[in-house]
Amino acid sequence: MRPSLTFAATVILVAVSAAAFGASPAPILVAQAIQPPAGAAPAATPEQPSAGAAPSAEATPGAPRRIEERDLTALRYYVEIKDWNRVESEIRRLRAIDPGWQPPADLMGGQAGPTVNEQELWDLFGAGRYAEVRTRMAQLQQANPTYTPSTDLLRQLDIAEGQQKLGTASETAQWQAVIDQARRQPDLLNCARTDTVWRTAEAFARLQQAASAFDLYRSLIGTCSNLQERVATLQKANAFLSAEQMAQLYTLARQRSGADAAAIDEVQKSLEAGRRGSQRSPAPQRASGPSRAATTQAAAADAAKQSGAYADCLRLTDGSTATGMKLTRAWCLYELSRPTEASSLFAAVRSQGRATAEVQDATYGLILATLRRGLVDDAQALIENATLTGQQHREVQGEVLAQLGTAAHQSGDYREALRLFDARDELGAPPRRDLQMLRGFAYYNLRRYREALDVFLAIDRVLSTPDSREGVRIARGGLYGFS
Repeated sequence: MRPSLTFAATVILVAVSAAAFGASPAPILVAQAIQPPAGAAPAATPEQPSAGAAPSAEATPGAPRRIEERDLTALRYYVEIKDWNRVESEIRRLRAIDPGWQPPADLMGGQAGPTVNEQELWDLFGAGRYAEVRTRMAQLQQANPTYTPSTDLLRQLDIAEGQQKLGTASETAQWQAVIDQARRQPDLLNCARTDTVWRTAEAFARLQQAASAFDLYRSLIGTCSNLQERVATLQKANAFLSAEQMAQLYTLARQRSGADAAAIDEVQKSLEAGRRGSQRSPAPQRASGPSRAATTQAAAADAAKQSGAYADCLRLTDGSTATGMKLTRAWCLYELSRPTEASSLFAAVRSQGRATAEVQDATYGLILATLRRGLVDDAQALIENATLTGQQHREVQGEVLAQLGTAAHQSGDYREALRLFDARDELGAPPRRDLQMLRGFAYYNLRRYREALDVFLAIDRVLSTPDSREGVRIARGGLYGFS
C-alpha cells in the first residue's frame, strides 16, 4: 500500500484532513464458519491441565460441568445434515451447561459449520447494484446468525455508495453536499478515484474556497503516478485557479513527470495561451468598433474553450445573443457537466443557426448532451435525422451502445450486454475501461471464466487497481474451482 497523504492546512479546516491517496488493497473474501469469538481463549483440554491449575470444575459441587467429546454427538449430526438452525440451538444448549465452552475447530472430521460464500455479494457489487448487496446481506445474516460480512466488503460498499452520492450531488450542482460527503468519507479522495477528487475540488472552487481546491489539485499531481491524470488535473484546475497557483502546479507536475516533463510543458503552453486570449482587452471603439469588439470577445471565448478555461468561457459568453457565442457557451456548459443547460443552447442554435457547419455542430452537441442526461431514446431519434461527420456518428452511436449495454448488464441480461459491447467495438468506438470491466463481469456471470480472466488480465496490465485485481481473482476462482 502506498503511504497515506495528509492534506494541507486549508483542507484540514474543512475536515477532509487525512485522505489516503494510495491504492486500496484488493478485497479478500472470507468464508464465515462457526468460530470462537475474536480474542476468546481456547478451552483447556481435560487431558492436559495447565500447571498449577485449580481442581476440575466437575469436582466442585454446583459448578458448571465441562463439555466433553461425548456431549458433541448431536452437534456433529446437525452439522453433517446441514441443519444450521439446530446447530445454533445446540451450541446455545451446550454453552448453558458450560459458559466457557467453544465449538471445536473441525466438526465432523474437518467440516466447518455454516459457511457463507460472499461471491454473489461481490458480483452484485461489481455490477454497481449496491442496494441489492445490502438487501442480500441482510437475508444471509437472517438465515445464518453466525455470519458477519467481511470487513473488506463492508468497506468497499461504504466507499462505493459514498462515491455515488458525491457524484449525484456534483451532477446537480449541490456543491456543499459534495464537500459534506467528502468530509464524512475522506477515503473517497485518492488516486484510484481521481474523478471524485476533481468533483470535490470543483465544489470548493464554486463556493469561493480556492485555497482548498488548490490543495486537492496539488495533492493529486504530487501523489498520483499516472501522467494522463496529471495532465487532466492541470486542465481542470485551470478553469478555477489563479495564474500564480497554476504556476506552482506546473512546476510540481514537471518534477513528478521526469522524462515526460515535455508533455507538461505543452499543456502549460496551451493553457496559458488560452488565458491570454480570454483576458485580452477589446479593441478601441471606432466606426466599426462594435463588430471588431464582438469578434475579439468571440475569439477570446473560443480560446478559453479550447484551453479548458471553461469558467472564463462562461464569463465571456454571458448574455450574448450571437449564435456563435451561444454555441461556444453550450460546449463549455457541456464540459462543465451541466448538460441540461447545454441542451437548451444547442437546441436554440440548431433552430436559429444559418451556417451549415454551425447547425451540424449544434446538433452533434445536442445529441451528446442528451446522452449525458441519460435520455437514450431521445438521442437516437435525433441521430436518425442528423447530418454528422463519420467521426461524430461513431462517437454518438458508440455512446448509445455503451449506455444500452450498461443498462442490459445492470438488469442481468449479460448476453445482450455482450452483444451491444461487441457492436460498439465493431463500430470503431474507442475502448473504455469501465465497459471492459462490465464485459469481464458479464463473461463471469455467464460462467465463461476463461474469457473473463483474459479481459480482467488485459485491464490489469494497463493499470492495476483493486477492481481489476479483484476481477482477476474471481475469474481465476471460477476457472479453477476455488473462491
